Amino acid sequence: MGPLPTRRAALRLLPLLLLLPLLLLVLLLLLLPTPGLATVIATGIGSSIGTGTHTRPSSTLPAALQLRGGTGDSGGAWPPPSTGDSGDSAGPGLAAGDSDGTAPGAASSSGGSGIRGSPGIGGSRVTWDTGSTVNAGDTWKPGGSGGVESTRDAGGTWDSGGTGVTGGTGDTGSTYVLRDTRSAGNTGHAGDTSIPMEDTGNTGNMLSTLGFGSTGSTPLPRGTRNSELTGETGRVSRGAVSTRKVPRDTGSTRDTEHNGETGKVPSNTRKTVDTGRAGNTNIPRETSGSGDAMDTGDVVVFQAMAVPRPPIPHHRPCRSANTAPQFQPSSYQATVEENRPARTPVTQVTAQDPDEGEAGWLHYSMAALFDSRSDDLFTVDPVTGAVSTAAPLDRESKSTHVFRVIAVDHGTPRRSAMAMLTVTVSDTNDHDPVFEQLEYRESVRENMEVGYEVLTVRATDGDAGPNANILYRLLNAGDASEVFEIDSRSGVIRTRGPVDREVVDAFELLVEATDQGQDPGPRSATATVRIAVEDDNDNVPQFSERRYVAQVPEDVVPNVAVLQVMATDRDKGSNALVHYSIVSGNTRGHFYIDAQTGTLDVITPLDYEVTKEFTLRIRAQDGGRPPLSNISGLVTIQVLDVNDNAPIFVSTPFQATVLENVPVGYSVIHVQAIDADSGDNSWLVYTLLETGTGFPFTINNSTGWIVVASELDREVVDFYSFRVEAQDHGTPSMASTASVSVTILDVNDNSPEFTQREYGARLNEDAAVGTSVLTVSAVDRDAYSVITYQISSGNTRNRFSITSQSGGGLISLALPLDYKLERQYLLTIAASDGTRQDTAQVVVNVTDANTHRPVFQSSHYTINVNEDRPVGTTVVVISATDEDTGENARITYLMEDSIPQFSIAADTGAVTTQMELDYEDQVSYTLAITARDNGIPQKSDTTYLEILVSDVNDNAPQFLHHSYQGSIYEDVPTFTSVLQVSATDRDSGLNGRVFYTFQGGDDGDGDFIIESTSGTVRTLRRLDRENVPLYSLRAFAVDKGIPSRRTPVEIQVTVLDVNDNPPVFERDEFDIFVEENSPIGLVVARITATDPDEGTNAQIMYQIIEGNIPEVFQLDIFSGELTALADLDYETKAEYIMVVQATSAPLVSRATIHVRLCDTNDNSPQLKNFEIFFNNYITNRSSSFPGGVIGRIPAHDPDVSDHLTYAFEQGNELNLVLLDPHTGDLRLSPALDNNRPLEAIMRVSVSGKTSTHGRHLSWGVKFVGISTSISAQR
Repeated sequence: MGPLPTRRAALRLLPLLLLLPLLLLVLLLLLLPTPGLATVIATGIGSSIGTGTHTRPSSTLPAALQLRGGTGDSGGAWPPPSTGDSGDSAGPGLAAGDSDGTAPGAASSSGGSGIRGSPGIGGSRVTWDTGSTVNAGDTWKPGGSGGVESTRDAGGTWDSGGTGVTGGTGDTGSTYVLRDTRSAGNTGHAGDTSIPMEDTGNTGNMLSTLGFGSTGSTPLPRGTRNSELTGETGRVSRGAVSTRKVPRDTGSTRDTEHNGETGKVPSNTRKTVDTGRAGNTNIPRETSGSGDAMDTGDVVVFQAMAVPRPPIPHHRPCRSANTAPQFQPSSYQATVEENRPARTPVTQVTAQDPDEGEAGWLHYSMAALFDSRSDDLFTVDPVTGAVSTAAPLDRESKSTHVFRVIAVDHGTPRRSAMAMLTVTVSDTNDHDPVFEQLEYRESVRENMEVGYEVLTVRATDGDAGPNANILYRLLNAGDASEVFEIDSRSGVIRTRGPVDREVVDAFELLVEATDQGQDPGPRSATATVRIAVEDDNDNVPQFSERRYVAQVPEDVVPNVAVLQVMATDRDKGSNALVHYSIVSGNTRGHFYIDAQTGTLDVITPLDYEVTKEFTLRIRAQDGGRPPLSNISGLVTIQVLDVNDNAPIFVSTPFQATVLENVPVGYSVIHVQAIDADSGDNSWLVYTLLETGTGFPFTINNSTGWIVVASELDREVVDFYSFRVEAQDHGTPSMASTASVSVTILDVNDNSPEFTQREYGARLNEDAAVGTSVLTVSAVDRDAYSVITYQISSGNTRNRFSITSQSGGGLISLALPLDYKLERQYLLTIAASDGTRQDTAQVVVNVTDANTHRPVFQSSHYTINVNEDRPVGTTVVVISATDEDTGENARITYLMEDSIPQFSIAADTGAVTTQMELDYEDQVSYTLAITARDNGIPQKSDTTYLEILVSDVNDNAPQFLHHSYQGSIYEDVPTFTSVLQVSATDRDSGLNGRVFYTFQGGDDGDGDFIIESTSGTVRTLRRLDRENVPLYSLRAFAVDKGIPSRRTPVEIQVTVLDVNDNPPVFERDEFDIFVEENSPIGLVVARITATDPDEGTNAQIMYQIIEGNIPEVFQLDIFSGELTALADLDYETKAEYIMVVQATSAPLVSRATIHVRLCDTNDNSPQLKNFEIFFNNYITNRSSSFPGGVIGRIPAHDPDVSDHLTYAFEQGNELNLVLLDPHTGDLRLSPALDNNRPLEAIMRVSVSGKTSTHGRHLSWGVKFVGISTSISAQR
């Protein structure tokens, strides 16, 4: 051992001495051109400076066919203890040795030695280019034991260290990684590794070429992941297969240690593991997990070495480097109170952009989707994404605001993201309740039952929730609160006590509606309800006096008012109109009462002498229906006598005869007068007029008897004629005179003789007093005899008188006749000459006279008749009586006025209907009916018949309109007023009282009710336009008659839409099949949802909220068309799973979309040149030759739909190798079971076919057979 510096110098020279033979060999190989080989020169800088050359085949053997040696330990810096040991594993498995150099950790096939040793014997070949990458250290140490024989044909690569004093491990040369290789790892120290920007998976079957020095820039094809322990691989020289860059997101390069000049590592670089001392390592963004190369692959069970040809490249366009921002989440929901001041924070939207610099700067903006008014109410900070109010909000104007929020980056090209923002405005109690009317007017009939619904007041509140929950109460105190009450929830005002219009005829209620808001407090409003009480005819007219008395002089002028009766009715209107009529006592029709005023008039002259007092019963009847009447009114008319009658002598002139020899005091004649007056007016005094002195007669002043006052002397005076005056004591007095003649008879002896024995006469009973009946005559044979005539008998009641005349005796009517008392008189007439007399019979027949007029029992009749009586119905029979007889008593009835509805039978007085009656057209008729007798002259009486038509329920209610239409939003609360129907009934009373009902009609399956009194249609349940958009209701107006009548009406209620239904996808998951390589911009599908709402409420917007990273697809916001933004490669990614959202603000629904790519035959099968080596050991045992499957053609087609077929094209004409055309399995022909060496070159074709496409590849196979005989006896 020398000094330490000397030993170090010696150690530094030792690697140069050991590498010198190797360099010579390399130069020799370079000078000898080898077919199928390519020369690669790679340089790199490690921990020490070195230069090397490397000769290698033009392509790389697949990992599945590599014989993997042990991993050589990389050398370290000087002194020699840092020299790495070569691997000693000769088998194909992994060599597990620790790395003493710059690539510590578990060694894989990469970094192994290039020497394959035979197990335990010499003569093993060295196979170059075994696919292992040997870490070149300061010294090269062969691996394995036994003799080493270099074989150039193996195509291996000698690893050389750096020249001069190398302090570190030489880096690997250019490493090729085939497409779709996985787990490329342990390739040593990577320098300037350039990984393409492609999305790569865990690659396998990675081939690494051996190189020298500080190599850099290892291109990795697309699909490579887990790139771990990558060495400083050299760059590929011209002629090498060009590979794509590893796409973004290629995984995680972990544990980057001891970096030299480490290149820029973009963001999102993941798990870069054990890269050693990497110099200028450039790893693109999102390279993910390429590592552990050659650990996996198809293991071929036969011993073979492949000499591959370059794979067919597969080019695809690269994606843009600028990444689009993404909102997380893609939909925002926020709530803000109304009336908050401007700049009130609402929410903050945030998008993420992984880019750096300006490409990662975001600018936020938003725009209203449905209502442009929202744009003026909100603002978004373009930098922070903070959303705030721009003005105070009003929930009642708009409760939901929907925005499309866009975040745009500043990269090139500019990329953007979109999110939905739905802002819900919450309610505050900022609205007073509002009544539908500030003043309600309604009427109610008195005497309605307690609990009767009068009307419903309704108030609405623009707020929501408790702020819109309204309670009602009455603010009135006193009588109103005792008569009415209100339901606090529904607002229905009912009667709680009796309603009497005569007590209170109108009510004014003050109703308060109060909401239940708490912030800031409850709010209220009032409305006035004026209820007019309608009158019922429940009061009878009342007379002002029990009895009315009037005194009327009998000479009162006709049509003069005697008195006025007065009756009052506490009812109102027509119910209080009083009509007067005379019920009884007016038999002779002297009086007339005005039906309206109650004035009683005398219409015909009164005669005290006929009737001294009248007692009339008066009816007071109101105008109600039915009418009420009072017949307790009594009127007494006392007739006062006036001296209107002069005394009337019973006969004029008075004639008498008297014998001349009668004594003084003899009563000659009775002069009699009658005065119809009474009292003093009828007290008569008789006086003789035109008498002179010595007049032989005197008269009794009181009795009227004329008596002989002195002796008579016929010879002196034989005839006296004078006048008699009868004077009453009335004031002024009245008098009348009568003529009296007295004949003085001579006394003689001859009796007079009548000219006939019997006389007959007829006299009408109404003959006037003094009427001559007939004249009887007698003849006295005596000279100068004077015959006087007297009625000697039969003169009942002194009805007749007889006057002696020169021609005979004149019988006259002295007193009025009465047919009812005596119809015949048999008078005996005596004719006397004073001494003697004769008699004769006079028969006087009295004929009836029309002395009486017909008389009705009442001057006014009232009768009721139902309006539905048929034509020809007898309403009433009116009759009058006549005290006469015969024709004078035969009465004929007639109507004074022609009223077409009625007729009267002339004989019977039966009043019958001629036309149908209609209470609604006319409620009463007044007929003037006259009864006339058939006497001469005719006499009559008139009465008045009032026919009251009684209402029957013959009219159904009639609606004001044939049908009604209304509309209402589907989200209104229950009991909301929709519309009001109204009907009238021409009938009266209960027949005309109308109420409303859905019973028997259609109430929309219970969704609506109708108020029975007002006809207001209200909602009973919450409506849903999507279930029932239009209601066809059928209501009835029903009267309260018996039986009742009803009228239907059609009501159409249109339900207006509100946005209460979220969009609905047809299903929760969609499978979309798209062929790969479809052109960019192709619409691959149309995703649609349906919204049961309508109009703007059914507008749907679509967006992808999950799974579209990176942005491969674009979903049109309105049409739902899904468009491909990048090329689609089944071999890269076979399925995309995205979540799409359909928004009908603020309602959303989601669905999952599976975009499944359909494979097309766009990739050729991949197969590399390979060699088959086999040793045939001849032994004494039979069946030692391998007859089974020794391996499989190492072909691969990335298209999963392809079916490979295999065939030999040339070189296997002797069928030395048996090939399964479907599986590619290889077997050896038994013909090879000999001891002859054999080498053959064969050409294999592999075809990949689908149903529509096919591809074909041909590859070379070199077959080498070695026969070795081993004998047990030798």
